[in-house]
Amino acid sequence: MSRFQMTKRIGVLIVMSLSLILAACGGKEEPKKTEKKEPETEAVEESKEPEVVKIYIKENLEEAFNEIVNNFEREYEDIDIEPVFLTNEEIVQRVKEDEESSVVFTTENAVKELIEDDIVNIKDTKFLMMDELILFTKSEDPGVDRVKDMDQSTRVAILNPENYEEGELSKNIFEDEEFENVNDENFVIGDSAEDVIQDVMNNNAQVGVLYQSTIANNEELKTLVRAPRRVVEPFIYQLGLVSKAEVTDAERKVYDYLLSQDAQDILKKYGFVV
Repeated sequence: MSRFQMTKRIGVLIVMSLSLILAACGGKEEPKKTEKKEPETEAVEESKEPEVVKIYIKENLEEAFNEIVNNFEREYEDIDIEPVFLTNEEIVQRVKEDEESSVVFTTENAVKELIEDDIVNIKDTKFLMMDELILFTKSEDPGVDRVKDMDQSTRVAILNPENYEEGELSKNIFEDEEFENVNDENFVIGDSAEDVIQDVMNNNAQVGVLYQSTIANNEELKTLVRAPRRVVEPFIYQLGLVSKAEVTDAERKVYDYLLSQDAQDILKKYGFVV
């Protein structure tokens, strides 16, 4: 091999080597740097606490009203009702002491007192329903079938007149000539409506006296007669908005719901006349 050919071959080898080196360098890619992503944080909307509406309500309405509250709060998830069950006298006193607005649902005479004291505006009241005192007996084997069967030996269960207006009104019934044969010494005094019912069921008394709503759904009892309206007028229940502070939209919604057909259907179910 001549010197020229050897030199040429060496040159070719050098060029090939350089090409291979460059190709290797050019083909090798730098690893891509991946940006570290911060975990996405979803905007969480703060849950709003339900607005609370206080309602002062006569204690004998508790069972029916609790059903109304359950229905209302299913429909209005942003409003909670806080019922305060009291006697008429307690309702009037508490409303007078309370500096906040509220709703009242009680008898006409209590609402009338709040109107006279400028605590409730008469335009923010509605007559809602009424209830009547009745004389009742057991459905089966009653001791008395008719009012004429009642005499001086008939035992009558009533609420304690010293603690319940209902008991005092019950006594007044037997001052009427229609019931004058009944001896008031035979009154069986109960400390609760349940006591009066049990006295009749256990034959401690042949007749009991309570409001119609109290026994409306009790199939073991039946109405003997309604108390004469010339002696005892029906209890009229009235709804009112207490306006010591500005009445809120939530209080208006509760007020309007109590006047709705849904609420009235529940009240009818519990024996009230709406």
